[in-house]
Amino acid sequence: QPRAGTRNSSSSPILTVLSRHQGPASSGGPTSSTALHSYLTETLLPRVTPFLKRLRDAQAERDAQRKLREEQEQAFALTAEQDRQRILKKMEEEKRAREEYEMQEMVRLVEEAERKRAMDEREERERNRLLWYRYARRCLLKPEPALVAGGDTIRIGVRLPDGSRHVRHFEQADSVTSLYIFVASQLIPTNLLPSDDPMEPPAGFQAGEEGITEEAWSFKLALSYPRQELNWAPKMSLSSISALRGGAQVVVESVSDRSLVPGSVGQPAGDSDYESEED
Repeated sequence: QPRAGTRNSSSSPILTVLSRHQGPASSGGPTSSTALHSYLTETLLPRVTPFLKRLRDAQAERDAQRKLREEQEQAFALTAEQDRQRILKKMEEEKRAREEYEMQEMVRLVEEAERKRAMDEREERERNRLLWYRYARRCLLKPEPALVAGGDTIRIGVRLPDGSRHVRHFEQADSVTSLYIFVASQLIPTNLLPSDDPMEPPAGFQAGEEGITEEAWSFKLALSYPRQELNWAPKMSLSSISALRGGAQVVVESVSDRSLVPGSVGQPAGDSDYESEED
């Protein structure tokens, strides 16, 4: 289990005594097989299984990444050897040292140009995503419904990775897209005023909710406890999600290869681990 007093999921776990039992083992006693089996299966295992599963999943992911790296290294090594043989054959009657240098220089320049192109494309996507967040804040974010006694609204609290918390009420008929747009509006840097937001979407994005795709979001949402991902889907109403009907708390998590705040380095929201009874 996690070390006592830490909420860091990356810390090394330790063996932990989760509970102790003593007393008669007779029928109905606290250490009888029936009592112990019931406690283990209904109380203890459901509490510790999520953390143990995360450990197994993390190990499986590391194994998969290591295997992928090995396969890539083998493929790169094979390609490099094939290139070397072609170069040697071509340069048999030529000045080998100069030709090899020229080829290596050409490869370096191509790789450098490719890296620059990929970086420029990513920066442009991030700039356009930020512009789309601002466009959505101005044109797609609906006003918060007025609170009326007995009104039928959904109250949702949103916790950002920086620890700040924002609460908003939504209509029953509002969509999951409305919630995502609200969260996106909270990620816009404070120095960018709403009055300066664009009226049209940037290149690569379409106007209105109908043109929204998964590529639009730099984050994902999850119910805080018990954790349950709240994936974005077009035309899905908030009231159709049973976990949201009475109100809920959601956390914002980063998406791989995307900046949580467009134009800056995103940081994923931290997870809290199970703490044993001794903690």
